[in-house]
Amino acid sequence: MTQRLKNYLFCFILVVFSINSIYADSIVSFADLNYHSDFEKETFFKLENTFQPDYFALFLAADKNVKAAEYETYKSALELAVAAFKNEKFAKYNDKKKVKKIYNSVHASMLDKYVIKANFSQLFTAKEYQCVTSTMLFALVFNELNIPYEIEFQPNHVFLIAYPSTSKIIVQTTNPQKGVFVYDNTFKNNYVNYLRDNKLISKDEFDNKSLDDLFTEYYLKTKVGDLKQLAGSQYFNLGLDFLTQNKVKQALNNFTKAYYLDASLQNKFLMTASLGLMIDKTNATDPDYYKYLGMFTRTSSKDVKKDIFISLFYDMTQRQLNFEGNVDMYKRSYQYLMDKVKDSTLKSEFSFIYNFEMGRKMINNLHYNESLTFLENAYKIKPDNVDIQNMLVATVVSLNSKSFYDENRLNILNDTLDNFVKSHINLKDNDKIINLMYMVKLGLMSNYYYKGEIQKAEHFQNEFESLCNENSNKVIYESYSNIEKSYSAAAAYYFKKGKYGKARELLNKGLVYIPDSYQLKARLKALN
Repeated sequence: MTQRLKNYLFCFILVVFSINSIYADSIVSFADLNYHSDFEKETFFKLENTFQPDYFALFLAADKNVKAAEYETYKSALELAVAAFKNEKFAKYNDKKKVKKIYNSVHASMLDKYVIKANFSQLFTAKEYQCVTSTMLFALVFNELNIPYEIEFQPNHVFLIAYPSTSKIIVQTTNPQKGVFVYDNTFKNNYVNYLRDNKLISKDEFDNKSLDDLFTEYYLKTKVGDLKQLAGSQYFNLGLDFLTQNKVKQALNNFTKAYYLDASLQNKFLMTASLGLMIDKTNATDPDYYKYLGMFTRTSSKDVKKDIFISLFYDMTQRQLNFEGNVDMYKRSYQYLMDKVKDSTLKSEFSFIYNFEMGRKMINNLHYNESLTFLENAYKIKPDNVDIQNMLVATVVSLNSKSFYDENRLNILNDTLDNFVKSHINLKDNDKIINLMYMVKLGLMSNYYYKGEIQKAEHFQNEFESLCNENSNKVIYESYSNIEKSYSAAAAYYFKKGKYGKARELLNKGLVYIPDSYQLKARLKALN
């Protein structure tokens, strides 16, 4: 990848991608997820295919070491913690006392040490927690005890509000200032520009509010979410941790799951940034490359310039097909992208490049019949493209090169070319196809004059002259010898018949097309 393309890609992934399609078309599907364990894969499968998701399993799945046995053990521990509150005495407490009892009991038995990078399973193995995992725990306990709650999300913090419609009791296990992620002005600028580019804030807001005010209002605002989004927060935190370690692939895998669980602006922002970085880091011959590219195209707004994606696909083509010569991999990459890319313009551009380059590859391997299919497909997409026109004509010539030595095949080629031009109207002015049609019609004209079949000879003479007139008597250099040969043959036929005037007429006619022909002038001089 060129440095220019790298620079463009870096700027692009930080600023110019859209939230337009978050709720209309899913950017991330179940098939796009990569799993670190069978337990995680099974958990996401159930989430995708059942109406009663197991959120306890989903919270645990972020730990690659958790298996079914650990799930059962931790589930029993949770049930034991909840059992202490399933009695008539507890049921009679008021809202505030219920929450206080639960908070004190759970904190004493399961929350011993705050660890900023702790995952949910560490509650059960080491009593280590942070705001996301402790919120998960209290949410599960409240569910078991039918206590209503809301989950409040902030970029740096998450907490519960129990009895949100009445008592509004805040359940907060950590200080939100601990482990705060510091956002520098570059991050803030990129994010606010991103909002404006995608029309998520008005021009008036953008022009008149300060950077800090806009960032606080749109990035740091609190939102209410659900358990699925809470699971997404854990994957988001894992992604951030990997990203700070420059482990981009692991970061991308976690941001992708975070976005799958919670299609938020923040999740999309970091997923797309990681995706762009992975494309830059991954060799185009890696089977994951085209998967990254397919997902990357789906993250972008319809009004974003498509050049970056076309360049990436072209680079992949050059590497896989032309440099490595791996046709099978290239076909797999193309088919995958055709299935995954949603933008019709991009699909058309990818299809043109694929068919053009595959056609050229087949020509280089002398597989002309196979090349014709690819080139026809490319021509349908861009009929005005001169390169595809010339390749298509050259292929037709190569396929029929032996026809010039056989009258029957030459007749078939004449019909083929006439039909070809009718069905490829943009080729009617192509010099190569014009020259080829001249050669065929002149060849048949001379053959029939030599054989004395005058009707047929004059038919093809008229076809040639009509074609010449349609093209303003434009004669390509390669046709000179054929014109000399054909009009000399015609003149010779009438000369032998003693019709010298007709012979002169035909030689003069030939000189209309090639006025500097020494051969035709010499024959005319001999007749005079």
